[in-house]
Amino acid sequence: GINNYFINVYGSPENKEIHINKIITNHKLNLNDLIFIGDSQSDYDAANVTGIGFILRLHDKNVQLFEGFEGKVINNFISLNNLEKE
Repeated sequence: GINNYFINVYGSPENKEIHINKIITNHKLNLNDLIFIGDSQSDYDAANVTGIGFILRLHDKNVQLFEGFEGKVINNFISLNNLEKE
């Protein structure tokens, strides 16, 4: 399963910016080494506020919200393999 890919899982009630900052601090990470994969406006906003990259997971329920989005887009996690590395 996917459990091997995660050290921790974060959720409500704390907001996403708090979680991101905890992860950066606790694991001594560099912002340039991080990417946020999300499918909501709050995901996109949290990535922007904290200064990390963002990849949009586009699906039928958010396609209108992200109409005109110019960043990197995936439809599922398998398609991460198809993204060009920067």
